Amino acid sequence: MCQIEYLPEVQDDMKALDGSQRKAVQMALAKLRRQPTEYGKPLGHKHGRNLTGLRRIKLSALGIRVVYLPIAQRETVLVLAVGKREDDKVYREVQRRYSKV
Repeated sequence: MCQIEYLPEVQDDMKALDGSQRKAVQMALAKLRRQPTEYGKPLGHKHGRNLTGLRRIKLSALGIRVVYLPIAQRETVLVLAVGKREDDKVYREVQRRYSKV
């Protein structure tokens, strides 16, 4: 079991989702808490963005992505962003936020 921490901006990300989307994200985060090393896929260097070291959970039916940073030594994951993938918006936002962490 791991701890889940959030950047402050993630609260706004969650508010932007409707109720069913929010519930699906919460369920995905609960699964992540139980299986932090087995859930989510690694991101890398794509489309001019270096997101190496970050992972994502893809909620395909909803078009939602949850992007997080695993911190193994603290048994923690830091959620950087939750949002729609459309036009890679969520990944652009992650890159901006990650540069500040």
